[in-house]
Amino acid sequence: MRYLHPLNVAASSEHRVREHLLERLMVADRSRIEQHSLHHLNRNDLLLRLDLIAIYASFTTDLRYLDALNYYYELLPCDWSPNNSLRLSFLNFYSRALATHIN
Repeated sequence: MRYLHPLNVAASSEHRVREHLLERLMVADRSRIEQHSLHHLNRNDLLLRLDLIAIYASFTTDLRYLDALNYYYELLPCDWSPNNSLRLSFLNFYSRALATHIN
């Protein structure tokens, strides 16, 4: 219910949630990928976390969020996700975050 409107992740009250998502992506998930394989992760959960981080990356000057997106963008194979809508939303939010930081 909290994220029926995904932009809620950018609210100031969601700082702890964003930090948890970022830590999960860059520590736990990254470690699992490097030790085992990308295929051991739940694809939809990972893409949902990336989507939420990408939304916030468009609103912040904190480059840790963009760095996480860059890492996963380079890592994920084109055909990795069976859920094309999550994959497309990640690419859309990621490109928006990049555009925000270029300007």
